[in-house]
Amino acid sequence: MPLTFDYRLLHQGQGLHEAAFDWETWQRLDEIASELYRGGNATATARFDYPFGGVITCSVCHELMRCTKVQGEHTIRTYYTCFTQNRGLPCSAPVRTTAGHIVEEVFGDLLRQYQLGDSWRIDLLHLLEERATSDYWEQIEKTRRNLEAERKKLNVMFRAGGIEAEEYEREMQGVNARLAQLPRPEEQERYKAKALEAGEVLASLSECWNAAQRDKNFALLGEYVNSMLRAGGLVWDTEKRAIQALRPHSEYFPVLLLVMSKEWKQDGEYLVCEQPMGYRAAEKKWPMTPEQRQRIEQLHTQGVSVRGISEALGIGRMTIQRYLKWCEGSQE
Repeated sequence: MPLTFDYRLLHQGQGLHEAAFDWETWQRLDEIASELYRGGNATATARFDYPFGGVITCSVCHELMRCTKVQGEHTIRTYYTCFTQNRGLPCSAPVRTTAGHIVEEVFGDLLRQYQLGDSWRIDLLHLLEERATSDYWEQIEKTRRNLEAERKKLNVMFRAGGIEAEEYEREMQGVNARLAQLPRPEEQERYKAKALEAGEVLASLSECWNAAQRDKNFALLGEYVNSMLRAGGLVWDTEKRAIQALRPHSEYFPVLLLVMSKEWKQDGEYLVCEQPMGYRAAEKKWPMTPEQRQRIEQLHTQGVSVRGISEALGIGRMTIQRYLKWCEGSQE
């Protein structure tokens, strides 16, 4: 008769064996397990082509976006697409696909916009001290107590048969991962050192990003993204082509709040921007007024031919064709 293992018997043996790992190592293992669970199933080879693979999520359904690429004659174009509707699940996002270079450019703009000042180390230490002396740790402990109560509730439900093993494992993994992310008061000095290290990385990240993007070194871009953001850590608005929220590693939270707190607010594990700045294609000088350009786009949307637009506005057909082609390329 084959042996079976019943999770309902776990409580009978708790605390009766020597711990295999110390507390800090066990927390880190829980955190890594959660990241792997939420990080999608892209292979290591695929991640060389997609810097945001396993990180970018749809802002509407909050599911990970899939990575695809189109091989051209001389180039390869990458795309991030929300496939939730393809799987028969609800997602009301009107636009579902964004070209990879747009996400890279918007993320680079974010790094360039929020540069650390010369006194960032002093300011960061002040911020950390304020957290240490305010009700910050009281809120952390309150969150910890709530999560521990939720864990006990899950154990009770599982032993009573009110929840299936698969759901129990998934929910418990999520609770343990959130607990592992919470800093402890006795770890303040270590946390402070890690926050300063994160600041050193962020201080030079913009220049490094620009260089890697110029060289099309996607593997290096991916390393930068994963060093800063957790799994599912970039919430992408496909309609506005903008970053709506970030889920950084805990050590990056203080330094990001330091430079982004005016426009971005903390919401649990996320930094959220109410009015994110979207992608702006590089402008090009055209021999026409902004009003004429707007009218061309309107007429084209209405199905008017290039000849008809030319006759209506008195602009050459070749100019209109080039402009419409440029508009199409800037929206990819």
